[in-house]
Amino acid sequence: MDDRAPGTQDPTEPIGVPPRPPLPSTAATTPIPEPEATTLPLPIIPAPAPATAPARAPRRRRTGLVVVLAVLVVLAVAAAAGWFVGNAWAKNVVIDQVTQQTRAALGLDDTAEVDVHVDEPMLPQLVTGVLSRLEVTVPDAPIGGATGEVGLQATGIPIRGDGAAASAAARVRLAPTALAKLAGDIGRTVPGSLRIVGKNVAVKLDPAQFLSGVSFTLTLRPSAADGALILKPIAFDVGGAQVSADVIRARFGTLADGILADRTVCVADRFPQGMRLTSIAVDPDAVVAGFAVDPRILTDPSLQKPGSCR
Repeated sequence: MDDRAPGTQDPTEPIGVPPRPPLPSTAATTPIPEPEATTLPLPIIPAPAPATAPARAPRRRRTGLVVVLAVLVVLAVAAAAGWFVGNAWAKNVVIDQVTQQTRAALGLDDTAEVDVHVDEPMLPQLVTGVLSRLEVTVPDAPIGGATGEVGLQATGIPIRGDGAAASAAARVRLAPTALAKLAGDIGRTVPGSLRIVGKNVAVKLDPAQFLSGVSFTLTLRPSAADGALILKPIAFDVGGAQVSADVIRARFGTLADGILADRTVCVADRFPQGMRLTSIAVDPDAVVAGFAVDPRILTDPSLQKPGSCR
């Protein structure tokens, strides 16, 4: 019978050595597959809406406004083009009509040069039926027994009917030699002796009227009065010496009155009946005569005929 207490080892018994744990095998081991990673999708965060997102309806309205503006611009351009075309057409019609009437009034052929100028714009004047201003220039017109430049200015000219213009005036520019033709016979003078001296004219008197046969040159200042050409004596040359009017009276006696008197020359028969001489000025280059014009002259043939000195 064993009296040892339970759990007490006999000192004579060998001490048991626990077995070694098995060494890890050097053989190739099969790797244990790692668990497959699972990737979760990122959450989709909606972008913030624009604070002033354009609405569809306003965009349509703006598009419609642009179209309307474009149409208006096109219409404005078309209207402007039509205005200029219509204005040019109306101007050409008026100029052509005035040119024909001017040629007829002055007895010119169909190729004679006539320059016509009218105020712009023309369309409003056609609507009202009145031209505000008209200027006509004929460079080479037979007038006053010579050929010169004739200029006509008129205002308030009616386009329709036979109405008269509100006002009209004319200017005739002639060569200096034309003054002798205008003056014609101004008394007992030497034919062809009239010449321009500065702004005056000089003429030689016929020496046969003086007992002494002295040469006498008379200087005259031209002007106009009552439609006539007036030549007023202002200087006297007797035998090459300047003398006064008192010396003329004392020396020539009864002949002095005829020498000192104004020469009045009718020129009405040299110009159309509708033109009346109002002024005349001379210089070495030209004789310029101004006329009051009957506004009906372009429409009344009777006023286009030569006047009369009777």
